[in-house]
Amino acid sequence: MKAAALFEGLSCEGSLAGAAGAEVELVTIDSRKVRPGTVFVCTRGGSFDGHDFARAALAAGAVAVV
Repeated sequence: MKAAALFEGLSCEGSLAGAAGAEVELVTIDSRKVRPGTVFVCTRGGSFDGHDFARAALAAGAVAVV
């Protein structure tokens, strides 16, 4: 699925300009699973905060961070 289709109709901070045409192969909350074609969703848990891993997810090739 194209990133633009996945996020269609959603209000976004930032831009999908560079990723709108990218193929999304995986959506995950586990930053260790991020590879090119992944959308990383930051969540807060009892002992972690996914926001702390957003930069690493982008460096690993995430199409987008939510």
